[in-house]
Amino acid sequence: FVDNVKGRFQSIHILVNNAGLNATGYKTTSDGIDLLMGVNYLAHYLLTKLVLPLMPDSPDSRIVNLSSVLHHFGSINWIKTLKPSTFRNGYAPSKLAMVYLTIYLRSKFKSENRKIRVFAVNPGAVRTEIWRFLPKFLLVPLDYVIMKTFFLDSEQGSMTSIAGACNSFEDNIFYLSPYLVPRVFNWSWLPLVEVMGPFVGFTAEKKAMVSKNPQEVAEALWKVSNEAVSGILGGEYVLVQSPTSK
Repeated sequence: FVDNVKGRFQSIHILVNNAGLNATGYKTTSDGIDLLMGVNYLAHYLLTKLVLPLMPDSPDSRIVNLSSVLHHFGSINWIKTLKPSTFRNGYAPSKLAMVYLTIYLRSKFKSENRKIRVFAVNPGAVRTEIWRFLPKFLLVPLDYVIMKTFFLDSEQGSMTSIAGACNSFEDNIFYLSPYLVPRVFNWSWLPLVEVMGPFVGFTAEKKAMVSKNPQEVAEALWKVSNEAVSGILGGEYVLVQSPTSK
């Protein structure tokens, strides 16, 4: 894919890391990575690294990383979250990883005096095909009772991504949400509001609700991700092997 892009374009100004799915149970990529972490985060990490040389050093160059309100509930044990599990869903940690990828890239570009802008965005609760892997006994009532009533449509769900890719923001804007989020002591309110609040297109936040040492966690994620795409995780765990074989 990247070779095809490089063959067709001399430069890329906008990269929206939007691929995503949700699923349950033990599922892996062909490399043995947890499927949700592989699709929702690690593929974006690798794609970003590969296309960065094509991005001009300009504020008009944008990287938009799709996160979710569920990033509030993700784990930062990156090695554990990359390994597939029957009893753990990788969606929340994959969306938290997208926030930390944003933190890392913003810090990297700042230290290198590069002008590329990077945003993490929450598309909101959106009625799309991302839910297709849910069991039908859950999907049917969820779709007809909740999604059609409360969820955003695809156009509404794209608003934060479009804003991150095209709008002008102050340098300290980090996170975009599609809902009106009340403030309590100058901080975002409950995650419930961030997923079901009044739709306003987008609101801009200066930071996301993450750990007290975000740069350290972001650097750890970058290191683990580099090891993962190189085929080795945690020094001994080879990703092409099944975890049951160890």
